Amino acid sequence: MGTEPLGELLPWLGWVDAVRGLKGKITRTFQALDGLLEKVIDDHRRRPPNTDDDDHRDFVDVLLDVHKHDKEYGIQLETNEIKAIILVSTSRFHRRKISVGCTCTDELDLRAIS
Repeated sequence: MGTEPLGELLPWLGWVDAVRGLKGKITRTFQALDGLLEKVIDDHRRRPPNTDDDDHRDFVDVLLDVHKHDKEYGIQLETNEIKAIILVSTSRFHRRKISVGCTCTDELDLRAIS
């Protein structure tokens, strides 16, 4: 998107965001990203468990394992919390790569989000 919402910076200018169509863009972007994360999580849930080979487990598999055994671990993760953790961890990884001058498309391990 690349555009700062004025309503976030100066709440009394929130009407400008509506005129510029920014709220609609934010909503569409959120829906697309939420759908993508939902698909990633559903794909991982449908994948048959691989008990003899732990090398193919990724971050999403670990989060779903915590979700499955939440009473044992004492942590309750629902689907929205898993999505949030994926987003935060991906954005932190993305920023760290930018700060050292690497291109993110070359360095990003897409297994973490696929």
